[in-house]
Amino acid sequence: MGARRSEAPRLDSSIADLARNGSGRNLEESGQLVYATVSNATPIGGAWGRWTYECIEAWVLTGPTYFTAGRSNGRTFPVCLSVSENGNGLPPTFISYGVNSANLLGSFVPKQIPVGTPVVLTPHRMANGSLIWLIINTQAIDGTCTGNGGGSNLPIHPI
Repeated sequence: MGARRSEAPRLDSSIADLARNGSGRNLEESGQLVYATVSNATPIGGAWGRWTYECIEAWVLTGPTYFTAGRSNGRTFPVCLSVSENGNGLPPTFISYGVNSANLLGSFVPKQIPVGTPVVLTPHRMANGSLIWLIINTQAIDGTCTGNGGGSNLPIHPI
């Protein structure tokens, strides 16, 4: 009897593994993360500070530099969206993770993820059931500070 009790947790775990693996879900729906690079970006019409991206699976090259490179035979992901850009709307609004666009100085605006940038993708099912890949990132902003005679009007903090 004692041996049977110790085998029960292993058996339960094996049954759960079989059920999960035999559920008919493919790898794209399993919640896996994919390391990739951005290969193209297209502005989303009618949306401020948002793009659709194309990505290709990537890998980290060996040392000493450990640069990232797209795999020549890697999977391609034709429609990807940035998680941090999904909240962007028409100005004035918050962009990225809580940056108030009304407080951006000068010409600062959201920027697309540059082609060649390494990203992490995760699969997601849209409301209509279609598969889309979400890019987990923080959106960049860039521009020129203006104010105070051309200098920054940001406060100076002592070091």
